[in-house]
Amino acid sequence: MPHAFVIRPFGIKKDREGNEVNFDRVYEKMIRPALEEVQFSGGSMGEIKVAGNIREDMFRLIFSADLVICDLSIHNANVFYELGIRHALRRNRTILLRDESLSDEIPFDLQTDRYFTYNAQKPGNFKEKLTEIIQATLKSDRQWDSPVFAALAGLQEPALESQAPAEFRNEVERAQAARLKGWLRLLSEEVRMREFSWAGLRLVAKAQFHLKDFKGSRKSWEEVRKYYPADIESNLHLASIYERLFRRGPRKALFKLTRKAAKAPEAMDIPEMIRPEDRGLFELSNQAIENVLRNPMATIQELTEALTLKGRNYKTRWRLEFEHLDPLEVRRRKAANRSLKETYEAYRDA
Repeated sequence: MPHAFVIRPFGIKKDREGNEVNFDRVYEKMIRPALEEVQFSGGSMGEIKVAGNIREDMFRLIFSADLVICDLSIHNANVFYELGIRHALRRNRTILLRDESLSDEIPFDLQTDRYFTYNAQKPGNFKEKLTEIIQATLKSDRQWDSPVFAALAGLQEPALESQAPAEFRNEVERAQAARLKGWLRLLSEEVRMREFSWAGLRLVAKAQFHLKDFKGSRKSWEEVRKYYPADIESNLHLASIYERLFRRGPRKALFKLTRKAAKAPEAMDIPEMIRPEDRGLFELSNQAIENVLRNPMATIQELTEALTLKGRNYKTRWRLEFEHLDPLEVRRRKAANRSLKETYEAYRDA
């Protein structure tokens, strides 16, 4: 489940002119229901009740949150501090709020940012609009809303896997070293309800891919991609997994059937004979590749990998059209078709 973190004042606070706002009520009537509407878990520092170093918990939650909502309605040092941490660590998916009726001015360095404005006297009236803003933010391909990343173009976010606690990372490593696919599948299920689920699922999905548990890795990567459909790493892995699953499963069975049943092999259109659900694996792979190629944040290396995967898909389709045929001369004639040219062009582009 995606996880959110809310940066906000607590209780009843006043602006510089003495106007009071009950920020707990704003949270309960507007922010929490909006997060629940989009099926996000999480909350704010006021909801952390476990023992430990509260600053360490705060840093981890701000960094690992798939979405941060920050209320800047009044001047509050803790709010400014926590927002600064978020801007320094994550390039995007931070939503800023403010009560339009209050007198505290937005600090100069934050005046150019976009704000969702509401009225704290009737926060429930703005729940639906905030829900729409959250949904739009999650679907956006905007590269950054952090002024830090906007100003420092070469700055990179910390590795996403570092969001997961060391104990969990060690457990995944032990399961991979012991080649325990069942253990990894169990970890994939358990981590989905944790606040570091996105990072934890990445670790598990990579370990499953390394062990060639492509069905397990598919489920884990698809869960990761539910959070961010445009996520580059998950789309690259899924593009490869879908194609591999096709080659391992229905394709082999199809060749056995066609070798027995074919009476006019040159006339057979094998791709059209594949079941729709099996052909869908190719379509899913191509869609994942296109998600990367359209992503403005993709690096040259990532674009190259996507084009290479595209070439492999063309190659698989090309081979599918002739390798079941006999004799050799028929196979050669069928091989020299349009699909061969498309395969060559895809690899050339990569």
